[in-house]
Amino acid sequence: MAFTDNTRNFGLLAIMVAILGMGSGVMMFLDEDIESKWRTIAGVGAIIAHIVMLLAGYAIYSGNIPMFMDKLFPEGPTSKFGVLTGYTAAIGVASIIGLGSSVAEIVVGVLVGLILLGIVWILTNDRKGIIERILWVILLVVYFLGIVGSILSIFSGSAIATAMGLCGCLMYLLAFIYLFDESVKQKFGM
Repeated sequence: MAFTDNTRNFGLLAIMVAILGMGSGVMMFLDEDIESKWRTIAGVGAIIAHIVMLLAGYAIYSGNIPMFMDKLFPEGPTSKFGVLTGYTAAIGVASIIGLGSSVAEIVVGVLVGLILLGIVWILTNDRKGIIERILWVILLVVYFLGIVGSILSIFSGSAIATAMGLCGCLMYLLAFIYLFDESVKQKFGM
């Protein structure tokens, strides 16, 4: 399948999700349901987080790693394993700096971000063992949940969420498929 074999498609979808996410961050400033100070924090956090995601998507799409993103792509942005580890690291960084509309969301975001960065660090340290196989299963579940979450956001009602859901669903589906690629499975010691 040419669509799944070309990692540039993943990068293009990531760019689209990031641009829509920045639009969503701008919309948070206008959301009257969120208390004013949290609205500002959530909006700014979402915009900054999606800028990180935009840079990661650009790196994957173009094959060139911009600015500080080289630390997120130790395997490079063109191989399927590099896409998986680089984008997972970018999600981790974005989760940490993305903030949220409450203290609980901020704490959960930081914890999730640190866990994702830890997973990427373990995967890119060139060791093969049982922990890598366990992480393969964990990523399989994470990407499956990403597909489910994206499908649910398609039906949330807002146009931005629907578009982000469609792009996100395809992006997580590609990541899910990449996990079954022989070159990726070999990196996981399988």
